[in-house]
Amino acid sequence: ISKLVPKGLEATTYALLAGFQNFGSVVSSQVGIWATGYAGIKTDEPCNFDNLSWLVAICHCLLPLLAIPLTFVLIPDLLMSDKLIDDEHLDEEPTLATVGCLAGDSDSKPKPDEEKAKPE
Repeated sequence: ISKLVPKGLEATTYALLAGFQNFGSVVSSQVGIWATGYAGIKTDEPCNFDNLSWLVAICHCLLPLLAIPLTFVLIPDLLMSDKLIDDEHLDEEPTLATVGCLAGDSDSKPKPDEEKAKPE
């Protein structure tokens, strides 16, 4: 985590990740309740578990396969030893120029020629 976040925000990021994990747990239990109802699975008399095998196959086998293509989109193409964030700009007061530098936009600073020369 220390290479993924700005210096000094490691604990905040860890707390945020723990909160997302708790939120995901609540959402997954609610989606599971909805999915069992939608599949027609009933635990009250008369019980009906006819579609349980299909529900388990879809939720535990097919849906996790969605994570494979997402890894190519969400994980950066860097080595584990590379820095993701440049910490040298973090001590400065944020301006439009430094925010552009942090975002990797080298064209964010207005050029002196563009400020003076306005099209008529």
